[in-house]
Amino acid sequence: MRTPKTIVVALIAAIAMLGCKDNEITFFVEHAKVPAEAPNCSYTPGDNWASMGLLDLSFRGEGGALAYETMFLVTNQLMSRENYDNLTAETAGVFIEGMEVFVQTSRGEGVGSSEYFEFENFISPESSDIAWGMVISPSVVDVLASQNACLPLSWNNYPPQTTGNYPITDVNAQLAGRYFGFVYANVVFLGHTGGDVLVETPEFTFPIHLCCGCLVEWGNCLDDCNRYCTDPQPHGMCSLGVANGGQLLDCRALYHDVDYTPPGWDADAGVFCDTCD
Repeated sequence: MRTPKTIVVALIAAIAMLGCKDNEITFFVEHAKVPAEAPNCSYTPGDNWASMGLLDLSFRGEGGALAYETMFLVTNQLMSRENYDNLTAETAGVFIEGMEVFVQTSRGEGVGSSEYFEFENFISPESSDIAWGMVISPSVVDVLASQNACLPLSWNNYPPQTTGNYPITDVNAQLAGRYFGFVYANVVFLGHTGGDVLVETPEFTFPIHLCCGCLVEWGNCLDDCNRYCTDPQPHGMCSLGVANGGQLLDCRALYHDVDYTPPGWDADAGVFCDTCD
């Protein structure tokens, strides 16, 4: 399990001047942002903040698991100071070099190991700005999906005989759209000031609700005509599997362009689709 970090504050060395003392000012995460919406998929510092997230563990495929990524509002309250040795101002802007994340269950058990992700960002002195953050990595998504028996979205994991009626189930008779508990992502940003003082934020904990298939619109696949002969709607998700403004994946996307003929169909699927008109 990850060793808890000491609550981190940025310490500015005492100025060699009578009457001055250490200046202790914080560098910290204000909050996580609500996931961006299509079509722009962009963030600004003024965007709404999120009290928690929702991740659908079924959004995995041949290319591997997807991740939960979002933006955080990070505040740098360090103030620049004069350097009396060379008569220059030493900037207290923070150069973020990366972030560390560790995921825990609601019981405090670690999921996977602590992971570090490199990226560059700059937060000006006495200001706040957004910074990218990996909340749950693909490797941890795989672990959570395995622990909760959530199969990846594919036509063979959710075959037609299980999608023709409610409740929708996978090949293991597990309900699609079921919810699990919360996990907690502990996020730390690390970097240095313009004066080469190493700084890092205190751990910021972000709760994420888990589910399997809850971000899929299964109602469009209750009959063969809709499932195979109607084009799926655009999903409108900027980050697949991450809850965003009620946008869902059209289940018909799983059954288009697959090498499969449903039981009872004519070998020429086009003939069947003609009968649906």
